[in-house]
Amino acid sequence: MSKYVLVGGPFEIMDTPHKVEIWGQVVEIPEDLARGAILSGAHLLPADQFAAQGFTADELKLTNARLQVSAAPEFHKKLDAAREAARAYRAELESNEVKS
Repeated sequence: MSKYVLVGGPFEIMDTPHKVEIWGQVVEIPEDLARGAILSGAHLLPADQFAAQGFTADELKLTNARLQVSAAPEFHKKLDAAREAARAYRAELESNEVKS
């Protein structure tokens, strides 16, 4: 099992108990399920990569778009970087799928 953090919209892995609805929520799931969810569009980032973005405790409380819209520019830079990291991670997974 590995930990991932939601950096986009909610998702559910059908026929499993894994449902993530809140930005910044941590989910612990098997890597194969995470890989499938990410390749299917879930905006998940490995927890260590999310932590590297440097969100503060207060920023982690900004769990939805309504709260995020008025956040400081520094938060939005981190948010953009986290989402870009998630896209890069998905691309890495896709590349590994092609090589297999």
